[in-house]
Amino acid sequence: MCGTVDLFSHPCSDCAAHWLMVAAGRIWKQAAGRNEVSTKKICIITGAAGFPGNNIVRELQNRPDVELRCLLLPGTSLESLQGLRYSLYYDSVTEPESLKEIFSIPSGALLYVIHCAGIVDRKPGYDPKVYAVNVQGTEIVARKTLEAGGRLIYISSVHAMSPGKGRQPMPPATVFDPDTVIGLYSKDKAEASRRVQALMKQGLDAVIVQPSGLIGPNDYDHTNMSEFFCEAASGKLPACVKAGYSFVDVRDAAQMIVAACTRGVSGQSYLAAGPTVSMMKLAVMAARISHTRPVALELPLDVVLAVTPVTALCYRLSGKKPLFTAFAVQTLESDSNFDVSKSVEDLGFSCRPLKETVTDIIRFQQGIFRLDADAILTPQGPVRAKNGKSVWTKTALAAAAIPAAAWPMAGRRRKSGRWRR
Repeated sequence: MCGTVDLFSHPCSDCAAHWLMVAAGRIWKQAAGRNEVSTKKICIITGAAGFPGNNIVRELQNRPDVELRCLLLPGTSLESLQGLRYSLYYDSVTEPESLKEIFSIPSGALLYVIHCAGIVDRKPGYDPKVYAVNVQGTEIVARKTLEAGGRLIYISSVHAMSPGKGRQPMPPATVFDPDTVIGLYSKDKAEASRRVQALMKQGLDAVIVQPSGLIGPNDYDHTNMSEFFCEAASGKLPACVKAGYSFVDVRDAAQMIVAACTRGVSGQSYLAAGPTVSMMKLAVMAARISHTRPVALELPLDVVLAVTPVTALCYRLSGKKPLFTAFAVQTLESDSNFDVSKSVEDLGFSCRPLKETVTDIIRFQQGIFRLDADAILTPQGPVRAKNGKSVWTKTALAAAAIPAAAWPMAGRRRKSGRWRR
């Protein structure tokens, strides 16, 4: 031991050299730290007001070193972003010239682009506007990111993956082929992912994230799954489809997407997916959380598929979106056994308890959409639907009038491939 003495006059030269090296290392680390702090970080989020987008913005709120730039279409509601910190840009991903301002990056700044913008269209017919946004818009944003020298995090979908083989868990897709997936939305996502991969070969630094079914709070768009939970929690869901799927809390997906900005391996795809859970389990859980009567009737997929036209009519008359479309039924019968081990290892992905997610969904929907206060999270028992019978009850009564021969006929149509594009 040399003790506390003057290093420069101490005879132990080795000790003096050691402490000089330590001091130099500390000075270097402090300089590096100042440089890291001073490096400006800019994160562009397209479609920031949407369901995944606004949750990503919320995830980045506690990062004061990150400048958030939110890209929205003119006229988009800002309700989902109220009270959050961000800079707003009104532009379209389909118009490259309009993106010059948001992609104006100071020299030396680090740029991350999280591309969420897209149109979720379940209608069977081709829509050039949907293709322009989902496919061409993705390519435009990817090219702009390449020109600016940034990193792209493209939010694709598990629907863009080719069907799995056997019962083994499906890893993230490495090849995307629109011809092997069902539905226009899935084909658009596969084609957009393929174009991003093509730009990777030209030097684009990009990571593709593939979420499964997103559920959770902050759903200001009131998507089908949020409507499903509202119906179940209010005691208005007399029947449920006998099927299940992989669902993930949108907040867990948002955390993983943010982690992909700095920890994702360039050129790789990652899955954000939870375990497969039955629709009946979700419905019963929502009912028990809100102390209402749980659903008792479970209908086979073929039955639900056969009455889809009737349910669509009933929902249209009630002014609501249908819970189960033909595409939704096809999704529920598809394989949803996903392998998320790479996401766990590289990005620290994890799923919170399902009950926590469902509880937060019900609380949020109650506060935003003014659901029946006596039905949600209070021990009041079953609540009757407003204006008499609920939409689901009307649908069940209408379905009873359809000949029984319709059920196997729907199955034959589906298996024959007529539901493909």
